[in-house]
Amino acid sequence: MSLRRYSMSILLVACVPIAAFAQAPVADAFRHEASQAAKNLVAAAELMPTAKYGYKPTPAQMSVADIVLHLVQGNDYFCSAISGTKAPTRSKITAAAGKDSLVPRLRETFAFCDQALASLDDSKLSEELPMFGGQKMTRAGSSC
Repeated sequence: MSLRRYSMSILLVACVPIAAFAQAPVADAFRHEASQAAKNLVAAAELMPTAKYGYKPTPAQMSVADIVLHLVQGNDYFCSAISGTKAPTRSKITAAAGKDSLVPRLRETFAFCDQALASLDDSKLSEELPMFGGQKMTRAGSSC
């Protein structure tokens, strides 16, 4: 096979899935990205040793536990805002709760995101929502 034909074959194989996904509704892309984020972030939280949950790259930065807690809070906030679904009331948790409490809570919040985003459709994505500091964003913009 010539180099040119080989290159065109590779390009075609690479572009077909992209072209198929590009025609899917935007809400499907949100659900896909949330699913990928859940898979990767939960796996990372599980793999981090318990003893390293207090680790901070520098004193000014958040610890691993702080980051997991931030993800937990962000999942409930943003998935609620994007979908228009009220987030579940959860018991208060802090970074000091440790890995054994934070990882299951992270899983719970991603499960909420799955449920909340299931009913999202493209027709709702241009609706404006109140965000931090009195700003307004569209549902689509709040997912970024």
